[in-house]
Amino acid sequence: MTTDADFEQGSMAAANAILSYLGRIGEQAVAARVLAAWNDGSIVEPVPPTPTPIDIGGRPKFDQQQARASGYSGDQCQACSSIRMKRVGSCLTCDDCGSTTSCG
Repeated sequence: MTTDADFEQGSMAAANAILSYLGRIGEQAVAARVLAAWNDGSIVEPVPPTPTPIDIGGRPKFDQQQARASGYSGDQCQACSSIRMKRVGSCLTCDDCGSTTSCG
């Protein structure tokens, strides 16, 4: 069974290996900054970023994964480049500009 102490020891070994590698490739200054940040508590466990829409021309632009998670197809609108396209039957309709794909 792996304990917290085992995990911490493995993490420290990995951190030491990274610092050693940085030194070997001539990045001693980077290694020193990383070590200083570790010692002053600036390095903490990473928190995954929350994707946020980027405002472009007054319209939010989502990435495809966000679009799909929000119920859109993730396809790009030919008229306005938005990816907020919803499937309506065999067509796609853009929520931003209202254009539709050619429905065949």
